[in-house]
Amino acid sequence: MTRFTEQNWLRFRLHNKKTTIRVNPLSPGLHKCLGGPRFKPIRLGTIEAYAVKDTKYVMQLTVEDAVNDGFDSLQDLLVELAHRNPKLTTLTQVHIQPVRVVEDLLEVG
Repeated sequence: MTRFTEQNWLRFRLHNKKTTIRVNPLSPGLHKCLGGPRFKPIRLGTIEAYAVKDTKYVMQLTVEDAVNDGFDSLQDLLVELAHRNPKLTTLTQVHIQPVRVVEDLLEVG
């Protein structure tokens, strides 16, 4: 199972999210996605992850990388990466993978 916050999952719908940027890349293929608290997860849907397109140091990420990942700015992406990866530095390598939603189950109230 792959985890996304509900806010990040909504980036597929609202911001045309086309990639995922992660310290630990996903294996190519289908991934069932969960959100919410770990002790009471909710099923968000399914994504298809493709092979890593690029590997960069955090300091090499661009506004284009941020927009493709569903963020409005590079700063917003960097804040999210740092929040998800407390040991992140400018010299941490991250992997940029194309992804697409295959099944969207999140109900927005």
